[in-house]
Amino acid sequence: MLHALTATNTFADEASALAAAQSLGRLVVVAQQVEIVEEAPPPPFTTADLLEEAILRLGWNAAQVMQVAQRLFEGIVLDSAHTGLITYHRTDSIRVVPEAAAQVRAVIADMFGPQALPAQATVPSSPWWKGFPWLSRPAAPEEHAHEAIRPTNPGRTPEQLAPHLDEQSLALYRLIWERFLASQMRPAKYRQVIVELEAA
Repeated sequence: MLHALTATNTFADEASALAAAQSLGRLVVVAQQVEIVEEAPPPPFTTADLLEEAILRLGWNAAQVMQVAQRLFEGIVLDSAHTGLITYHRTDSIRVVPEAAAQVRAVIADMFGPQALPAQATVPSSPWWKGFPWLSRPAAPEEHAHEAIRPTNPGRTPEQLAPHLDEQSLALYRLIWERFLASQMRPAKYRQVIVELEAA
């Protein structure tokens, strides 16, 4: 006699799914669905997003994130010139100027090939509340003054800056650089397999 499993689980990889299946005993596949899922790239960082990501991935506290971001914003001496490495790090904007979008697209094409790029540059400019009609309101001019947090020159890879930065600065720069590149790339595509099992 077959008994339908009532639990629904999502597994990150095949090994985890197989381990879970083995713990249930003998199973029979009664239905399978395969679909291609497309995931749009995330926008470049706002302050809130940067804090969340750095706390999660680097294990830092908020004060530490902002201190390191301040160092990157103030910059270092490169080729005998003082150079800021990121745009202003206190912002709720996801705006990217067209010049920066063009620069990062050139970097992406060089590193990953033109197939990694969408047909047109992604130049987000709407404030975050535009996605929430009940919060919509005219934006004051000063609210468009800042861009998203991004490298001032996306051509400066973390590897190129590694000799010039301390460990923390390099880690945060890498996070910001990778997010900015990702924001301008094609949507990710995943092959998702949904299997319905019954225990024998």
